[in-house]
Amino acid sequence: MLQAISADVQVKPQAFEEINAQAEIQRERINGNSDATREEKEEALKQVDTLVNHSFITINNVNKNQEVYDTKNKTIEAIHKIKPISTIKPQALNEITIQLDAQRDLIKNNKESTVEEKASAIDKLIKYAARIAEAIDKAQTNEEVKNIKKQSIDEISKILPVIEIKSAARNEIHQKAEVIRGLINDNEEATKEEKDVALNQLDTTLTQANLSIDQALTNEAVNRAKEIATSEINKISVIAIKKPEAIAEIQELADKKLNKFKQNQEATIEEKQSAVNELEQALKSAINHIHQSQNNESVSAALKESISLIDSIEIQAHKKLEAKAYIDGYSDDRINDISSRATNEEKQIFVSKLKALINRAHKQIDEAETIVSVDTIVRNFKVEVDKLNSIVRKKAKASKEIELEADHVKQMINANLSASTRVKQNARTLINEIVSNALSQLNKVTTNKEVDEIVNETIEKLKSIQIREDKILSSQRSSTSMTEKSNQCYSSENNTIKSLPEAGNADKSLPLAGVTLISGLAIMSSRKKKKDKKVND
Repeated sequence: MLQAISADVQVKPQAFEEINAQAEIQRERINGNSDATREEKEEALKQVDTLVNHSFITINNVNKNQEVYDTKNKTIEAIHKIKPISTIKPQALNEITIQLDAQRDLIKNNKESTVEEKASAIDKLIKYAARIAEAIDKAQTNEEVKNIKKQSIDEISKILPVIEIKSAARNEIHQKAEVIRGLINDNEEATKEEKDVALNQLDTTLTQANLSIDQALTNEAVNRAKEIATSEINKISVIAIKKPEAIAEIQELADKKLNKFKQNQEATIEEKQSAVNELEQALKSAINHIHQSQNNESVSAALKESISLIDSIEIQAHKKLEAKAYIDGYSDDRINDISSRATNEEKQIFVSKLKALINRAHKQIDEAETIVSVDTIVRNFKVEVDKLNSIVRKKAKASKEIELEADHVKQMINANLSASTRVKQNARTLINEIVSNALSQLNKVTTNKEVDEIVNETIEKLKSIQIREDKILSSQRSSTSMTEKSNQCYSSENNTIKSLPEAGNADKSLPLAGVTLISGLAIMSSRKKKKDKKVND
């Protein structure tokens, strides 16, 4: 009895272990089945679990080892037979295959596509079918398979030949034909009848080209039909005679006129260009007029009008003439301007140099080509003329010399601390009168010698002016009384003393002394006397 129990304890657990091991192996096989969905696998796994559970119950209920062995073996055999019932994926693949076959037939029967375009679409279809199979194989659930199937059928229906060759060929020859059509219609050299002949030829060629493209099966055949059509279209043009002849005649006349303009030496480039622009505009207008004419009579009339218009165009050359006139006028103004300021010698030099500048400027203007260059010549001429002002300096220099000497004398007078304010003021007045008289005389004389004489005499007069202090005591007043200041004017020419009028209160801070002014008033008229004497002689 103990031996039987011992054996039973060993056999059953071993049987359970073997069954579980085989069940686990089968579960792995089921889970690894790519043809089944998760739901189909779960159903098979449930069957395995049911068998295992049932075998455990049976083994627990038997008492003999052989019964345990038999139950174990039957259970393991049954477990190995359990497989998922795969229907979802095969069914989906079948439906997809049907759609693939239908789409392939649709591609093959497409008449608009070439053989190469069809082959490309079918190749794409095949590659997509492989991806679909892989996707379904990897799908886990019924829902996933369903979604893949739906998406695949939709995508398959979109796979069609990329129709490019024939349509591109048609578009290309159509565009080319439209270009030619535009050229024909825009051709102003042709009449309507000439255009119609060319347009009819173009339409015939285009119709034949489209037919050839429709009948072509391969890319090569389509391209060949396109090339032939393009070549034929390019040959189509309008034959025009009347208008070209008229345009050629008016063009020849304009060319002769243009050559005449280029040879003109009196005009600037801009003036020439202005005439050229006018000529070009007239030519353009003439050609346009001829283009707009519809028959021979109107073309002839337009030609006649154009010839008259072009004949009337001439260069309006005025820039150089105006520049020369301006230079001459400017020169006259400068001569007039210096007449009162220049001596005869200076004027002679000024005029001589000015004439040289005028001659040079005129020559430069003759050789100038542009308005800018003419303006530059005039501007440079004015600069050079202005430089000539440096020639006229004799009188200005003399005036400056006199004024400098006058300022020097005034400074000496102002520096004299012994003289009264009134005496200083009278001295300054005297100086101003001498200077004013000298400047007036300078304006009247005409020679360098005369200018020098005025300068020398005036400076002599100015230098003769000085203030001298004389102490004069009063004999009529007591020693206790105040002495007076006696301000007197002294002339070095006649040694006479002249009393100067008081200009204000005496400076009581000065010492008791009489201050006398040595004056040059007596010699102010010396030059005038000399000049008058010279005239009388």
